Amino acid sequence: MQSGSDSFYDTDMIAYLIYKIKKEHDIKITLNLLQRGFDEYRAWKFAGADNYLLKFNTSNKDNFSVFNRDNKLEDRINHIKYLKRIGYEVCTGSIVGLPNQSIEDIANDLLLLKQFIPEMICNTPFVPHYFPRFKNVPQIELSLMMKIISITRLLQKKSDIIISDSNDFFNVNQKKELFEVGANTLLLEYTGNDSKNKDDFYKFEPRNISAKGKIVN
Repeated sequence: MQSGSDSFYDTDMIAYLIYKIKKEHDIKITLNLLQRGFDEYRAWKFAGADNYLLKFNTSNKDNFSVFNRDNKLEDRINHIKYLKRIGYEVCTGSIVGLPNQSIEDIANDLLLLKQFIPEMICNTPFVPHYFPRFKNVPQIELSLMMKIISITRLLQKKSDIIISDSNDFFNVNQKKELFEVGANTLLLEYTGNDSKNKDDFYKFEPRNISAKGKIVN
Protein backbone atom coordinates (compact mmCIF):
# COMPACT_ATOMS: atom_id res chain seq x y z
CA MET A 1 0.00 0.00 0.00
CA GLN A 2 1.48 3.28 -1.07
CA SER A 3 0.67 6.90 -0.53
CA GLY A 4 2.28 10.28 -0.84
CA SER A 5 1.74 13.17 1.55
CA ASP A 6 -2.02 12.71 1.55
CA SER A 7 -3.97 13.04 4.79
CA PHE A 8 -7.29 11.85 3.35
CA TYR A 9 -6.63 8.25 4.37
CA ASP A 10 -6.08 8.73 8.08
CA THR A 11 -4.72 6.23 10.60
CA ASP A 12 -8.03 4.47 11.18
CA MET A 13 -8.94 4.21 7.48
CA ILE A 14 -5.59 2.65 6.63
CA ALA A 15 -5.85 0.29 9.61
CA TYR A 16 -9.28 -0.82 8.39
CA LEU A 17 -7.99 -1.43 4.86
CA ILE A 18 -5.12 -3.52 6.25
CA TYR A 19 -7.49 -5.53 8.45
CA LYS A 20 -9.94 -6.09 5.59
CA ILE A 21 -7.26 -7.22 3.15
CA LYS A 22 -5.66 -9.59 5.65
CA LYS A 23 -9.03 -11.05 6.56
CA GLU A 24 -9.92 -11.84 2.95
CA HIS A 25 -6.51 -12.73 1.48
CA ASP A 26 -3.52 -14.76 2.63
CA ILE A 27 -0.88 -12.22 1.68
CA LYS A 28 1.75 -10.03 3.24
CA ILE A 29 1.15 -6.29 3.27
CA THR A 30 3.93 -3.77 2.83
CA LEU A 31 3.30 -0.13 3.63
CA ASN A 32 5.02 2.71 1.81
CA LEU A 33 3.41 5.68 3.55
CA LEU A 34 6.45 7.86 4.16
CA GLN A 35 7.52 8.98 7.64
CA ARG A 36 4.52 8.92 9.98
CA GLY A 37 3.82 8.97 13.72
CA PHE A 38 4.92 6.18 16.04
CA ASP A 39 1.31 5.61 17.10
CA GLU A 40 0.35 5.11 13.44
CA TYR A 41 3.07 2.51 12.92
CA ARG A 42 1.77 0.62 15.97
CA ALA A 43 -1.86 0.81 14.86
CA TRP A 44 -1.07 -0.54 11.40
CA LYS A 45 1.13 -3.31 12.77
CA PHE A 46 -1.69 -4.34 15.13
CA ALA A 47 -4.09 -4.30 12.15
CA GLY A 48 -1.90 -6.80 10.34
CA ALA A 49 0.74 -4.96 8.30
CA ASP A 50 3.90 -6.99 7.78
CA ASN A 51 6.50 -4.76 6.14
CA TYR A 52 7.31 -1.06 5.95
CA LEU A 53 9.35 0.81 3.37
CA LEU A 54 11.13 3.89 4.70
CA LYS A 55 14.33 4.94 3.00
CA PHE A 56 16.93 7.08 4.74
CA ASN A 57 18.00 8.38 1.29
CA THR A 58 21.42 9.65 2.42
CA SER A 59 23.63 9.66 5.49
CA ASN A 60 24.79 13.18 4.65
CA LYS A 61 22.78 15.62 6.81
CA ASP A 62 23.19 18.53 4.41
CA ASN A 63 22.00 16.57 1.40
CA PHE A 64 19.16 15.06 3.41
CA SER A 65 17.86 18.50 4.33
CA VAL A 66 17.82 19.58 0.67
CA PHE A 67 15.45 16.80 -0.36
CA ASN A 68 13.59 16.22 2.91
CA ARG A 69 12.70 19.65 4.22
CA ASP A 70 10.04 18.41 6.63
CA ASN A 71 12.21 15.84 8.40
CA LYS A 72 15.64 15.52 9.95
CA LEU A 73 18.08 12.69 9.26
CA GLU A 74 18.29 11.80 12.96
CA ASP A 75 14.51 11.46 13.12
CA ARG A 76 14.42 9.31 9.99
CA ILE A 77 17.01 6.95 11.49
CA ASN A 78 15.04 6.70 14.73
CA HIS A 79 11.84 5.92 12.83
CA ILE A 80 13.51 3.10 10.88
CA LYS A 81 14.88 1.61 14.10
CA TYR A 82 11.47 1.91 15.75
CA LEU A 83 9.79 0.06 12.89
CA LYS A 84 12.24 -2.80 13.37
CA ARG A 85 11.73 -2.77 17.12
CA ILE A 86 7.95 -3.23 16.94
CA GLY A 87 8.17 -6.12 14.53
CA TYR A 88 7.99 -4.82 10.97
CA GLU A 89 10.20 -6.30 8.31
CA VAL A 90 11.87 -3.16 6.99
CA CYS A 91 12.95 -2.07 3.55
CA THR A 92 15.31 0.90 3.43
CA GLY A 93 18.15 2.25 1.36
CA SER A 94 19.83 5.26 -0.15
CA ILE A 95 19.77 7.42 -3.27
CA VAL A 96 22.91 7.08 -5.37
CA GLY A 97 24.10 10.02 -7.44
CA LEU A 98 22.64 12.91 -5.45
CA PRO A 99 24.09 16.34 -6.26
CA ASN A 100 27.34 16.95 -4.37
CA GLN A 101 27.43 13.32 -3.18
CA SER A 102 30.96 12.05 -2.63
CA ILE A 103 32.37 8.52 -2.62
CA GLU A 104 32.77 8.96 1.14
CA ASP A 105 29.04 9.72 1.39
CA ILE A 106 28.24 6.50 -0.47
CA ALA A 107 30.53 4.53 1.83
CA ASN A 108 28.81 6.06 4.86
CA ASP A 109 25.42 5.15 3.35
CA LEU A 110 26.50 1.51 3.15
CA LEU A 111 27.74 1.55 6.73
CA LEU A 112 24.50 3.11 7.96
CA LEU A 113 22.53 0.53 6.00
CA LYS A 114 24.47 -2.24 7.75
CA GLN A 115 23.40 -0.87 11.16
CA PHE A 116 19.72 -1.40 10.34
CA ILE A 117 20.09 -5.05 9.24
CA PRO A 118 17.04 -4.60 6.99
CA GLU A 119 15.13 -7.50 5.52
CA MET A 120 14.93 -5.65 2.19
CA ILE A 121 17.22 -3.10 0.58
CA CYS A 122 16.40 -0.66 -2.20
CA ASN A 123 19.26 1.59 -3.26
CA THR A 124 18.11 3.62 -6.25
CA PRO A 125 19.82 6.05 -8.64
CA PHE A 126 19.01 9.75 -8.47
CA VAL A 127 16.79 10.77 -11.41
CA PRO A 128 17.68 14.39 -12.31
CA HIS A 129 14.73 15.12 -14.61
CA TYR A 130 12.31 15.11 -11.67
CA PHE A 131 14.10 18.18 -10.29
CA PRO A 132 14.51 21.06 -12.78
CA ARG A 133 17.24 22.72 -10.76
CA PHE A 134 19.33 19.53 -11.01
CA LYS A 135 18.51 18.62 -14.61
CA ASN A 136 22.17 18.90 -15.63
CA VAL A 137 23.39 16.50 -12.96
CA PRO A 138 24.63 13.39 -14.80
CA GLN A 139 22.91 10.10 -14.04
CA ILE A 140 25.16 7.55 -12.36
CA GLU A 141 27.07 4.96 -14.35
CA LEU A 142 26.01 1.32 -14.27
CA SER A 143 29.49 0.34 -13.08
CA LEU A 144 29.08 2.38 -9.87
CA MET A 145 25.68 0.84 -9.16
CA MET A 146 27.14 -2.63 -9.70
CA LYS A 147 29.90 -1.92 -7.18
CA ILE A 148 27.38 -0.64 -4.63
CA ILE A 149 25.16 -3.71 -5.01
CA SER A 150 28.18 -6.01 -4.78
CA ILE A 151 29.35 -4.40 -1.54
CA THR A 152 25.79 -4.35 -0.20
CA ARG A 153 25.53 -8.10 -0.83
CA LEU A 154 28.79 -8.71 1.03
CA LEU A 155 27.57 -6.65 3.99
CA GLN A 156 23.99 -7.96 3.97
CA LYS A 157 24.11 -11.61 3.01
CA LYS A 158 20.53 -12.42 4.09
CA SER A 159 18.72 -9.31 2.88
CA ASP A 160 16.71 -9.11 -0.33
CA ILE A 161 18.27 -6.53 -2.66
CA ILE A 162 15.61 -4.97 -4.84
CA ILE A 163 15.87 -3.65 -8.38
CA SER A 164 13.00 -1.58 -9.79
CA ASP A 165 11.64 -2.32 -13.25
CA SER A 166 11.33 1.42 -13.86
CA ASN A 167 12.93 2.64 -17.09
CA ASP A 168 14.03 5.74 -15.19
CA PHE A 169 17.04 3.73 -14.06
CA PHE A 170 18.55 1.08 -16.33
CA ASN A 171 17.48 -0.99 -19.32
CA VAL A 172 16.66 -4.69 -19.19
CA ASN A 173 20.17 -5.91 -20.01
CA GLN A 174 21.72 -3.59 -17.44
CA LYS A 175 19.30 -4.86 -14.80
CA LYS A 176 20.39 -8.41 -15.58
CA GLU A 177 23.94 -7.35 -14.78
CA LEU A 178 22.78 -5.99 -11.42
CA PHE A 179 21.27 -9.39 -10.63
CA GLU A 180 24.57 -11.04 -11.46
CA VAL A 181 26.40 -9.03 -8.78
CA GLY A 182 23.98 -9.46 -5.87
CA ALA A 183 20.45 -8.22 -6.48
CA ASN A 184 17.81 -10.93 -6.10
CA THR A 185 14.38 -9.26 -6.24
CA LEU A 186 12.65 -7.46 -9.09
CA LEU A 187 10.06 -4.86 -8.18
CA LEU A 188 7.28 -4.64 -10.76
CA GLU A 189 5.19 -1.51 -11.03
CA TYR A 190 1.41 -1.71 -10.89
CA THR A 191 -0.60 1.50 -10.66
CA GLY A 192 -3.95 0.38 -12.06
CA ASN A 193 -5.63 2.27 -14.90
CA ASP A 194 -5.25 5.75 -13.46
CA SER A 195 -1.53 6.33 -13.85
CA LYS A 196 -1.35 9.80 -15.39
CA ASN A 197 0.26 11.29 -12.28
CA LYS A 198 2.56 8.38 -11.44
CA ASP A 199 5.75 10.20 -12.47
CA ASP A 200 4.96 13.25 -10.36
CA PHE A 201 4.19 10.98 -7.42
CA TYR A 202 7.19 8.74 -7.70
CA LYS A 203 10.07 11.06 -6.89
CA PHE A 204 12.25 9.28 -4.35
CA GLU A 205 10.11 6.43 -3.06
CA PRO A 206 9.73 3.11 -4.93
CA ARG A 207 6.24 2.69 -6.36
CA ASN A 208 5.62 -0.75 -4.95
CA ILE A 209 7.46 -3.15 -2.71
CA SER A 210 7.72 -6.84 -2.18
CA ALA A 211 7.00 -9.20 0.57
CA LYS A 212 9.69 -11.90 0.44
CA GLY A 213 9.66 -12.62 -3.27
CA LYS A 214 11.98 -12.73 -6.21
CA ILE A 215 9.55 -11.07 -8.59
CA VAL A 216 7.12 -8.57 -7.19
CA ASN A 217 3.86 -7.47 -8.78
